[in-house]
Amino acid sequence: MSTASTSGDLHLENRVDALLDLAKKAGADAADATVFGSDQISVGRRMGQVETLERADSSGVDLRVFLKGQIAQVSGSDLTDAGLQRLAERAVGMAKYSPADPFAQLADPDQLARDIPTLETCDPVEPGTEHMLDRAAEAEEAMLGVQGIMNSGGVSAGWTKSSLVIATTNGFLGSVQSTRHGLSVSGIAGEGDAQKRDYDYSLAVFGEDLKDPREIGLEAGRRSVRQLGAKPGATAQVPVIFEPRVAVRMFALLMGAINGESVVRGTSLLADHVGKPVIAPELSVFEDPFRKRGQGSRPFDGEGLPVQERALFDQGMLTTHLHNLATAKQAGVEPTGHASRGGASVGIGYANAWLTPSERSVEAMLSEAGEAFYVTSLMGQGANMITGDYSQGATGFWVRNGELAEPVESMTLGGKLQDMWLSMATAEDLTWFGGMGTATIRMTGLTIAGT
Repeated sequence: MSTASTSGDLHLENRVDALLDLAKKAGADAADATVFGSDQISVGRRMGQVETLERADSSGVDLRVFLKGQIAQVSGSDLTDAGLQRLAERAVGMAKYSPADPFAQLADPDQLARDIPTLETCDPVEPGTEHMLDRAAEAEEAMLGVQGIMNSGGVSAGWTKSSLVIATTNGFLGSVQSTRHGLSVSGIAGEGDAQKRDYDYSLAVFGEDLKDPREIGLEAGRRSVRQLGAKPGATAQVPVIFEPRVAVRMFALLMGAINGESVVRGTSLLADHVGKPVIAPELSVFEDPFRKRGQGSRPFDGEGLPVQERALFDQGMLTTHLHNLATAKQAGVEPTGHASRGGASVGIGYANAWLTPSERSVEAMLSEAGEAFYVTSLMGQGANMITGDYSQGATGFWVRNGELAEPVESMTLGGKLQDMWLSMATAEDLTWFGGMGTATIRMTGLTIAGT
C-alpha cells in the first residue's frame, strides 16, 4: 500500500477503505474513490448591518468502478456502512450496462506516488465569526471613506477547512487537509445611471497571509471611483496592457489550450505544438505543486500519481500537454500527473502555474507603449480554442504619453490567440490568483473596437 498524507482525516480514510472493500465484494474488478468533508463559515454585511452569518459542514463520497472494461461513476453523501454498501452495489450494477471505455484505467502500482512531502496547506487557526465580522467591518468602513463612494455593494468574509482522501484498489491511499480564508468588498461610486461598481479581495491558505482589511477596502473604493465618467473610446490598434486581475484570464486561455482532454478531442489549437514556440521566447511557464502555502499546492494528483516541479513552456517552447491516465493512453504518451477529481469523474488540472515576470516595472511598460489600452475588466467568453479567434468586451483606461488617462468602457478586443501569445511581454508585478500567477501582460496585434 502506497500511503501519502498531509494531516488527513482518519475517519475519512476508514470510510474510503470500507467503500473499496464493498465495491470488490459487489463484483468490481477494480475501483478508486474519494471521500471528502468540509467545514465552512461565511459572514456578510452591508452598510454596517450584518446580512449573513452561516456555518455549515458537509461530506460526500465519489466512487468509480471497473468491470470487464466497463466503468461507472457514482456519488453520494451517506457515509454509513449501509449507505456505502448501497453506493457500491449501484455502481457495479450500472457498470454492467455501461459502454466499454478503452482508455479508463487505474495506475500501475509502480506509477503511484511515494515519499510525499508534508505541505503547508492547512492553517491550524480557525478565525471565528467575531474576528471575521470585525475584518469585514474594517474593510467596509475603509471603502466608504473613499471620496466619491456613495454606497456599499457589500462585504463578505469566508473560511473553509477541507479534508480529502483518495484511494485505489491497487494500493494507493492519500489524504490531504486544506484551508481557505477570504475577504472581499464591493464599492459603488456615483449616482443613477452614472454609477460605477468595482471590488477588491484577498484569498489565502493561512489567515495571516490575507491582505489588510483596510487596504482591501481602500482599493475597492479607489477602483470604483476611478471609473466615473467612462465612455467608449475610439477604434484603434495599439498595444493592449492587461492588469494582473485580467491578465490571469488571458493566461488561463493558454493553459486551457494544453489540457489533454482538449488535445485528444481535437479541440485545442495547440494539439500539435509540443516542442514548438507558442509564447514569446523571453517567457516561460513553471508549475510548482509544492509551493509553500500555495492555493494550488497538492502532494499527489487525482489518481494517486506523483506531481513535480516542471517547466510547461520553456523559453517560449511548449514542453508538454497536461494528461491524466486516460488522456495519456489515448494520446500514446506517459501520464504527467495532472489528474483532478470533480465528483466521481476524473479531469485535468494544474497546481501553482505561473508566467515568468520580467524586471520591467509597470510604469516602464506604460512608458514604452506611449499610447495603449490598459484593461481592468473583461466581459464574456470570446475565444475559439480550435481556430484561435479571440473577441471580448473590455473596460479600462486609455494610456497617453505613457500614463493612464481617461477611463473607457464598451470596448471590444479582437485578434488571434496565436499572434497574441507570441507577442506577450510581462512586467515585474507577479500576482497570485488561486493556483495561477501572472504579472501585468502587454500584447500587440489586437484590434480595439469602440466608437
